[in-house]
Amino acid sequence: MAQDWRTPEGGRDLAHLPVGQQQLAGVTYALRDFKTSPVPSCVMLAGPGAKGPLPGEVKGLKIGGKADALFFLHTLNRVRDWRPPQDGDRTPPAVFRYLLHYADGGTAEVPVRYGEGVDHWIAVEPAGLKNAAVAWAAPWPGDASGQQAVVYQMQWNNPRPQVEIVSMDLGYDPAAGSQYGAPVLLAITAGTQTGE
Repeated sequence: MAQDWRTPEGGRDLAHLPVGQQQLAGVTYALRDFKTSPVPSCVMLAGPGAKGPLPGEVKGLKIGGKADALFFLHTLNRVRDWRPPQDGDRTPPAVFRYLLHYADGGTAEVPVRYGEGVDHWIAVEPAGLKNAAVAWAAPWPGDASGQQAVVYQMQWNNPRPQVEIVSMDLGYDPAAGSQYGAPVLLAITAGTQTGE
């Protein structure tokens, strides 16, 4: 877990991300201020470009409720590009994954694919992806580079909304490992339908 997230150069971080109850891409999230929060403000895995003693996997993040959908607020410190092959499977690799644990012992895997569910946290022109929206983007205060910090929102529709989701693990996909970069999870919001 990480209290603060900085690039290896140390000059840029997500400190200008708004904190507290925030409405981002139509979903309400509770975002903690890493400078004052007694608990971690984000979860980051060890990997290329990650600083400090971080885990390669985080298990048991508490969910504790039923949900029709989960909204993941995350981003990626991408260190390597992926290009689809000329022939063969053109499905982007899963750069990381969430593993959900249900109260009845069942599980569900949520792969987060390169360029579809998440992308690099720095962009000149932030844009939505196939399976994720730009939840927040802003230039760094006093930075004239034209680049912005970017956080994505990925929605996952729960195939078993009637069963409580007890907890969640965050880890790398075994096929790709950490070769494309390190993920950062900032918040999760559970959504339920309010009526028919």
